[in-house]
Amino acid sequence: MAAPKPTWASILITQGIAIFAFLVVPAFVTYMVPRTTIEMRRINDGASARIIQYLLLVIPCRLSTIEPVLTVECDVWSSREGYSTENDRIRKRKVTMAGDGSISIIGGESKFQVQSTQDDAPLQAAKIQAFLNNPAAEPLIFTATAGWGLTYLLGGTMTALSGLYCAGVILAVGRGLLRLGFPSGTDTAFQE
Repeated sequence: MAAPKPTWASILITQGIAIFAFLVVPAFVTYMVPRTTIEMRRINDGASARIIQYLLLVIPCRLSTIEPVLTVECDVWSSREGYSTENDRIRKRKVTMAGDGSISIIGGESKFQVQSTQDDAPLQAAKIQAFLNNPAAEPLIFTATAGWGLTYLLGGTMTALSGLYCAGVILAVGRGLLRLGFPSGTDTAFQE
């Protein structure tokens, strides 16, 4: 017995679910724990910062330029014990909440906060401050992440899922185009 042919409605529903699961969710996850590139350069007598945040680790999605950069601030929250939910508080189950960090690049009328880790944020803020204090400094370019595990392991897994889905779509479209080019059955390589 031959398998039933898919209808347009079933194709749209399955592709909608796949787009949500393999593109929207990974993009959201990598937006929450982004890989960010910070470029510090000298312009005239001041400094300029160009900040690029990436979706799916490689797609530039948010670009900000701050001119002139006046200062940088570092915010660090160390890990601590506490209650994560009201249910934990009632049952007196304490959990260790991970530490976090960020750096804020402050210009005349703008401020941009870059997510980092509690260990990296002070070092990155010190690099930027040293750049601001030295008028003869070479351009400074570095990458800030929300933690190696979150950004590269989780984000890399999500990016791989998106890449696999896109590769599957490209192969399916190519297969469909080949079937259009060889409609009768002369394409023996693609017969099922």
